[in-house]
Amino acid sequence: MRQLGGGELILGNWQGIGAREPMTRHRFEVMAPLLEIQPYITKLSYQDDPPNVTHNTFQFRQTTMPRIGEAHTLVNWHGDHFNIPDVDISPWLTGITPSEESKGKVIFARTLRYTNPQFRWARAGQLYPHAMFVGFEDEWRAMCLASGRPIEWRKTENLLQVAELIAGSDLLISNQNVHFWIACGMGHPVIQETDRNNLNSVIRRDNAQYFLGPYP
Repeated sequence: MRQLGGGELILGNWQGIGAREPMTRHRFEVMAPLLEIQPYITKLSYQDDPPNVTHNTFQFRQTTMPRIGEAHTLVNWHGDHFNIPDVDISPWLTGITPSEESKGKVIFARTLRYTNPQFRWARAGQLYPHAMFVGFEDEWRAMCLASGRPIEWRKTENLLQVAELIAGSDLLISNQNVHFWIACGMGHPVIQETDRNNLNSVIRRDNAQYFLGPYP
């Protein structure tokens, strides 16, 4: 969207369904505070089947074309969909105030999808005993089990709060999830538990590490 010149962003469902999961008012409200502060988004709204849409991402996954020697990432998919051969991956999330609460800490975030059983979260728990977790309660409980120790859980109401916590931290360790993409969008240091069967979230940065096998 930034590379296309920016404009109005509309989030909603198309012909009664979402791109993969339905967009709801709650999901919109969770995302909105982070999106609204991006300078290339001139207006943000929640609508189903809006008229006069110039760029529709609904079927972007259908444009997948294999690329030799690299994973086909979500960035590649969107670029193909809008005929942008080289998407600018310089940090695209700005205006975020780093949280003092997470200063000097490492943040853990792990969804229950896109996991790698070889990634050693127990080792991460040993290396960073004062880590802070962001995510849902069931994810937090699973993380405490995986890391072998209690992890501080920081509840958040929206993705701007998540971004502020990540920005204030020294490092994010996560799997392929929204937390990773927020960190990547800010150019923040990140270690990723990478799903060996789905390399859709590998963005090359000097401060990004991707583990297909044991960590560290």
